[in-house]
Amino acid sequence: MCSLQKIPRKRPTFNALVEHPWLLPLSPTRPDFPEIEAQNKEMIGKWVTETLEKRKRAKEERGIDVEEERVKPPLHTVKKEETPA
Repeated sequence: MCSLQKIPRKRPTFNALVEHPWLLPLSPTRPDFPEIEAQNKEMIGKWVTETLEKRKRAKEERGIDVEEERVKPPLHTVKKEETPA
């Protein structure tokens, strides 16, 4: 893929990418782009809301307090077992 070039100078610009046939349907140069963008935002918003509600219901059904979350320590506080030299 041309956009995965390690050398920045060899990568295509944003404008060149949105004109690529694969991304052309999502191009901001389309006359109906604002409507498509609004539909996508609404669809993603609904998905996020539904997913969070499902997660909350699942926790309630299992008897887990929704506010009670298992606290995980930051990775830098986890101590590795040292191997003897």
